[in-house]
Amino acid sequence: MLITALPAAAVVLVLLSLFAIEQQDARDDVAVDQAIEIDVAAAHLLALVVDAETGTRGFVATGDALFLEPETAARHELPAALDRFERLIAQQPGRPPAADLRNALDKQLMTLQALKTLQALKTLGSDPSISGARLTAAASEEKTSTDDVRRQIAAIQQHERLLHEQRGAARERALARANRLAVLVAGLGIAGGVGGSSLLMARLVRRIRNVERNALLLAAGEPLRPDSRQGADEIASLAASLDNAASLIRDQQRRLQLALEVGRINVWEVNPDDEMTMQGDRADEYGRTMEAGLSTLRPEHAQAVRDGVDGVRRDGEPRDYEVQSVRDGRWFAGRLMRSSETDVIAVSVDVTALRQTQEDLRESEVRRGLDALAASEQRGKYNALVLGSAGEGIAAIDARGRCISANPAAARMLGYEVAEIVGRDLHALCHHSRPDGSPYPPDECIMRAAAVSGEATRVEDEVFWRRDGTRLPVAYSVSPLSDGGSIRGAVVTFTDISDRHDADIEAERLAAELRAGIRAGEMVLHYQPKIDLRTGACDSVEALVRWQRNDRLVYPDDFIGVAERCGVIDELTDCVIRSAAEQIANWTAQGIDLRVAVNLSALSLVDDRIVDVLVSRADEHEIPVSRLDVEITESAAAENPEPVIAILAKLATLKVHTAIDDFGTGFSSLSYLKHLPVSALKIDKSFVMNMPNDTRDQAIVASTVHMAHSLGMSVVAEGVENDLVARILQRAMCDAGQGYHWSRPLEPAKLVDWLRTQTSGRS
Repeated sequence: MLITALPAAAVVLVLLSLFAIEQQDARDDVAVDQAIEIDVAAAHLLALVVDAETGTRGFVATGDALFLEPETAARHELPAALDRFERLIAQQPGRPPAADLRNALDKQLMTLQALKTLQALKTLGSDPSISGARLTAAASEEKTSTDDVRRQIAAIQQHERLLHEQRGAARERALARANRLAVLVAGLGIAGGVGGSSLLMARLVRRIRNVERNALLLAAGEPLRPDSRQGADEIASLAASLDNAASLIRDQQRRLQLALEVGRINVWEVNPDDEMTMQGDRADEYGRTMEAGLSTLRPEHAQAVRDGVDGVRRDGEPRDYEVQSVRDGRWFAGRLMRSSETDVIAVSVDVTALRQTQEDLRESEVRRGLDALAASEQRGKYNALVLGSAGEGIAAIDARGRCISANPAAARMLGYEVAEIVGRDLHALCHHSRPDGSPYPPDECIMRAAAVSGEATRVEDEVFWRRDGTRLPVAYSVSPLSDGGSIRGAVVTFTDISDRHDADIEAERLAAELRAGIRAGEMVLHYQPKIDLRTGACDSVEALVRWQRNDRLVYPDDFIGVAERCGVIDELTDCVIRSAAEQIANWTAQGIDLRVAVNLSALSLVDDRIVDVLVSRADEHEIPVSRLDVEITESAAAENPEPVIAILAKLATLKVHTAIDDFGTGFSSLSYLKHLPVSALKIDKSFVMNMPNDTRDQAIVASTVHMAHSLGMSVVAEGVENDLVARILQRAMCDAGQGYHWSRPLEPAKLVDWLRTQTSGRS
């Protein structure tokens, strides 16, 4: 009790002293704050007095009333400031009375007022008796009263300073008393604590020595000596814990030894002197040193263990090892670890049975692999046969774009052997630059993109490069390769389209020549008559364009397709319409009245420009636009019916005759035919020429004529080669015929001669 009572009493007394000092400090702080407020109030009073004095003296010296403004303001503020000062003085008894200061202020204000009044009278001149001497005496009296105010304020401030000094001295004395009391109490507490602690330490030392002895026995594995003194303190609990720990350790040792024996686990520890302690089923075989134990292993395995021990001692990182005994061939796998700053411990286990199982599995895998390889070789031969016989180039690439296989056709087209392609970047091989020679970045390669994204791609026109640097135009497809849902690469299948490229180049060359021929006036029109089967008269002809190329005529089948593909068709159509309009004007001047039919391409029927061309060319040659007939193919009307119907409707308003050419060979359908505002149908010659020998053709022609008449259309039959066909058409009520039976297409002059002959014959 003495050990704890004396220090506690000392602490309580010190705390009480500190509390008393703290309270005194708080009171002193309040007093200091009040003293500061009194000083501030006194300073404010003094400032107001100075302002009044300065204003009055300025007025006396100059007679300027502006100096009285601060004096007037000071007089207004002085009563309130003085009241506040008196309240502060009243809160602290023992201070100089404020009445003395008020009297001094009243006197000072009166002298200031007298001085100001004298000066005002002198300035106004109302009192000649006022002299400078009188003003000087009044000013001296005012200064005396101001000094009295200052002395009163200085006395108050001096009283404040004395109060602060007294309060400071009182605080120092209180602190000194508290310090002496604390030192006294602390000394008593220390004396009592030292005495009690000595008694307690003697008792603790005896108990701790007994616990230490038992701990040493526990570490050595010896039985513990029980403590005869019973108790419930911490030392007794520690002693009991040591007893329990000893029991648990003995139990764990028994279990560990059993586990080591059953599991064939060996634990060995090496100290800095390479002395080894080992436990396990082979502890007796390894000796007492590390080298003795390592001598039982294969030399390369022993060196690996030495290096592992050195590494663990150096950096403390564990190392795994696997070794084989030279005595009985058994295998052990283990791990080296640091057990202390200098010792290394290793735990190993017999893995001989595990290695044998792995070896058996490996042999089984090898056998299965050989069987699979044999089967793969058979499939490979079949695949090689298929790929080798393919006419297309086939190459497979991985996700990085490297070629992993290629067929002979691919190698042959690129100018390589198969072995020279495999393993190389296919993009760099085929796309090392663009056709114009500019770089072809790998990240823009379609083959690589498909191998990464897994999206199939088709390219209709591309350029690969052969080994010799020549261009290889190709069309190719890229299909992704997947394995278990993951994209592994792609298969590239390409075809040589050099022939198509050559044809395109030839078409471009021909189109350029055709365009030049149109502008040079090489396009000529031949005209084939259309005969009215009822009267035998000819009132219209079909204009057929020919290209007078050098010394020979080129027929439409050889250049119309090129004109359509290469964008020359509009220029050619305009040339034909202009020539036809010009010929109509010439015939009209000769007294020949004929309508001329021009053929329009499907590409000319996409907008209204063709109508404007017909009208403008007719106006240019001063002929009615209705003298120009228009023929369109059945396929052109069926493929794009809406704009065609709109254009035909506009032509109908202009009274232009329109006809469906080659009817029956395209997409014949009443569903669109009934909506076409056309004037006539031209039955294709394939149905007309063989009518004498085929009744089915006769039936088709007859039904077509009947259908057209029902729809308000006339019918023209093409390919009339003889009189028999003409008579069959007459019986079928066909309206007109066209063919070699009457005339081939003729030049304009020859057509005029033919017309005259026909007119004479009919007469």
